Amino acid sequence: MYSTWREKLKKSNRILTPTENDIWETAKTIRRLYLNKTAPQSKLVTLRTDALIARLSVKQKDSFIVTDDVDDFQIIKREMPKLKIISAEDFFA
Repeated sequence: MYSTWREKLKKSNRILTPTENDIWETAKTIRRLYLNKTAPQSKLVTLRTDALIARLSVKQKDSFIVTDDVDDFQIIKREMPKLKIISAEDFFA
C-alpha cells in the first residue's frame, strides 16, 4: 500500500527529496542567520530542519508551507524571501 502511494507521488513529481546541494544551501542559510544575529543561537539548532523544508518548498514551483510554527519560518524567510508560508489555522479554516 505505501509503495503504491509513494510511486504515484513520485510519478507526479510530488515527493521532495533533498539533494546534497539542498543540504549545503540550507547550512549556508543557517550560517547567515547566525552571522546576522537574526535569531538567537539556541534557536538555530531547531531551525535546521525547518530551513531544509523551506529550501525544498522554494525550489518546488507553486509550493507553500502550511504550519503552526509560522514564527520559525518567518525567521527563515529573511534569508529565503521567495518562501510562502500559510498558518495552519488560516489554511484549514
